[in-house]
Amino acid sequence: MTRIQRIRETRTLAEVPQFKLAKLAGIGRTKLSLAENDHIQLSDEELDALESALGRAISLRAEVLAGAARCNESAAMATHAFEEPERTT
Repeated sequence: MTRIQRIRETRTLAEVPQFKLAKLAGIGRTKLSLAENDHIQLSDEELDALESALGRAISLRAEVLAGAARCNESAAMATHAFEEPERTT
């Protein structure tokens, strides 16, 4: 598997949009698309930039998801705080 194939597979699995990765890496979206579809080859520097940008994008996504999970837990706890306690007989 080539570097660009690994980048494409990882980007797809991590649900990072092509335009976002291209922007983070400083590469045009059309150029990235052409490379991912084996129409052109990127330089080692461009591939390095893509890998670095993909790592940053995945880290940011993980932080957002972790924050959302914490918000959901807090909302659930707040909801339960207003419920009546169970009665024991």
